[in-house]
Amino acid sequence: MEHFKIKQRKPNKPDVERLKIALQHYHLDALQEIAETLAVKPEQLPARKGSLVRDLSRLIPRLARSQEYVESLSPAERAILAIAVETDSLITYQDLAKPLILGGMVFVKDQPETLGQSKLRDLLLRLLHRGLIVNLTNSRNPSTLRRLTHFNTLGVPPEVARALPTALLSIPDPDRDAIYPDGDIAQIDEGDVRQYVRELFFIWSELVKEPARQLKAGGMGKRDRRRLASALGLDNDAGLETISDYYRMLAALKIASGDGTTISAIESDAVTLFWSASLVHQLHDLIRAYTQLTDDLVTDDQAASYIRRYFRGFTLRPAAELRAQVVDRLTDIADLDWVSLPVFVALVTSGRPGTWALDDTTLDFVLENLQWYGAGYREEVEQSFDRLERYLTTTILKELHALGLVDLAYTETMPKDDPIGVRVTDILRAHFKNRHPTGAESPQAWQVILQPDSQMLAMGPVPLSMLANLDRFAEREKIDENVVTYRITRDGGYRAFQRGETVEAILSYLEEATGQPVPQNIARSLEAWQQQYERIIIRRQVIIMQVDHPKRMTQLLEDPELQGCLHRLDGVIAWLLPEDVPRVERRLVELDILPAHSHRPEDDLPNSLYWQDGKLMPRAAPPSLYVSGRLRSFAEPNKDHWQISPQTIQTAVALGADPLEIIATLETMVGQPLSADWKKRVKSWGQYYGEGQVAEVRLLRLQRPDALAELREADARLHRWLRPLPGTNNLAVVNADHWREVSELLTSWGVEVTTNRWWQ
Repeated sequence: MEHFKIKQRKPNKPDVERLKIALQHYHLDALQEIAETLAVKPEQLPARKGSLVRDLSRLIPRLARSQEYVESLSPAERAILAIAVETDSLITYQDLAKPLILGGMVFVKDQPETLGQSKLRDLLLRLLHRGLIVNLTNSRNPSTLRRLTHFNTLGVPPEVARALPTALLSIPDPDRDAIYPDGDIAQIDEGDVRQYVRELFFIWSELVKEPARQLKAGGMGKRDRRRLASALGLDNDAGLETISDYYRMLAALKIASGDGTTISAIESDAVTLFWSASLVHQLHDLIRAYTQLTDDLVTDDQAASYIRRYFRGFTLRPAAELRAQVVDRLTDIADLDWVSLPVFVALVTSGRPGTWALDDTTLDFVLENLQWYGAGYREEVEQSFDRLERYLTTTILKELHALGLVDLAYTETMPKDDPIGVRVTDILRAHFKNRHPTGAESPQAWQVILQPDSQMLAMGPVPLSMLANLDRFAEREKIDENVVTYRITRDGGYRAFQRGETVEAILSYLEEATGQPVPQNIARSLEAWQQQYERIIIRRQVIIMQVDHPKRMTQLLEDPELQGCLHRLDGVIAWLLPEDVPRVERRLVELDILPAHSHRPEDDLPNSLYWQDGKLMPRAAPPSLYVSGRLRSFAEPNKDHWQISPQTIQTAVALGADPLEIIATLETMVGQPLSADWKKRVKSWGQYYGEGQVAEVRLLRLQRPDALAELREADARLHRWLRPLPGTNNLAVVNADHWREVSELLTSWGVEVTTNRWWQ
């Protein structure tokens, strides 16, 4: 193991306080603890702070210069001094944690190879008590002097650093045996970022074709998640959660967004560039987006379940910050093979439970108050922090594995949801080293085959930009690991035409993908579909205008100012664009025509009709389209009025209407209750009460209440022919055609049947 050489201090690094100054910032109790450790006896009692500072500032450099004294330190303690001197500035837990944890020189919970080692905190306390390092952690209260119980920032005073024999100090190299997972690795779940990006693309493509409904809470509706999960071959509850995770990443990448009601895919040059970029460039955007996710890693109740026993009102650090710090810690193990989960958790927390998950205010409050309690209480609190942070770390690692950035290791005896080790994937390691991963960008064979039956097979790692072109006009039928199956259909062609594609563009996409001429039958089908396209046109967001007579419509259409705005639908109806409404209304007023406005059925239907000699007369001429449209479902027009007949009601009922709904609609439109006669007509014509059936039967009454049930249970024929009268236990209905057989059977069971009148 090579010894380091002390470097010259780099500019702009924070200076370490000189020993005497650092000791003066100590509380008297801390100075007394150091003096007791170094067997320094005060000249007078009670000890004075000034004399202790003077004596210790002289003694400590002499001890640091002693080779024998430094050799008496443990290897871990000498490693801490080596790191601090080599850094030549303030050091923190995190600065010390990485080399000592990976070097196997400190205790890591649940890591058997470190059972004989001390905790990092205990090592630092021993060096603090020896005075070789000093506590440079300032309290939030400027008047509070430093103690040895609460520390984070430390350093080696310059006079001590110069005195230390550097030949005895060395920074440890990683000990692969000490950090390897405990137990045999029976299963490896490898991450595949290429597959993740591919599935992310398919979700985006599905949202391009059909946007999803957005819930009030911001998530995606369950029906749409099922649709997207089915498109990826996921059909269970875990698949629905996976779709939610994909949407969160699409939103973080700014490739999909929601407007409060609808979740849509974003189509732009930047999005096209992302799908066309190399995997290395896509990885950079994925990591950036992931470290910006703000979704909670754990609910407040879950977090509280770990530490509620000790205190309440705590606040976790923001989820995005926790995710970013775990990604940063992956850089520490990028050059290693497997690292056990306990070791990685220790790297994340810097060997100091609570400092990673909790916000600074909460943690400072807890740690400063722990000095008033015993070591056992502190141990319990740290264990609760450790459980919480292990859960959070495992959750984040699973997310990173889903992204394809880490591999996870499992044993046969442990559940699948509890990995024992983590390893950085090759492509993420290359990303950290700012170089291309081996084989990641090397060209791999792929092929697109178009068959005469319009089926298309995209085999191998087909570029996503190529798949995006195919998704423009082809229907995706199946997604396998190495093959995506498409089919060219009329619906897919219509969808492409609606997006502005042409037959020439589609043929160009196919030739580029397959490298072959397009079969003639497929080309002819595309041309025929384009000719059929727009034979029926659906106009959206237009205004409908009605007039009272075809002559008036002809007059308006021939008006020089209106003929470019109005488009006839029939004799009395035309449509116009919303932006032309002010112009049309202004011209109508000039023609002494004051237009009325119709907004919605709820406004137009009430009091829109009145009865006259059994006819329904509209109050307005012309009646609103909402009024005439609703009437048309159960009445028929007749010149200037509407007529209800048995045929119109029967037709409405056959199409699914209910007579009571028709009555309620009429009462709303007329503005008063329907007469009893008309209610009877509508119910009669609509066969509201259904059919009635008559059968000739006889009523049998048995004296014993339980006799009927016993006879039906004893004889199968009596069970079939005796039908109990509902609500009774001794009355049965008998079909007249079977009365003779029933009488004989009852006689055989000793029942005397009479025909006397037994009811009043």
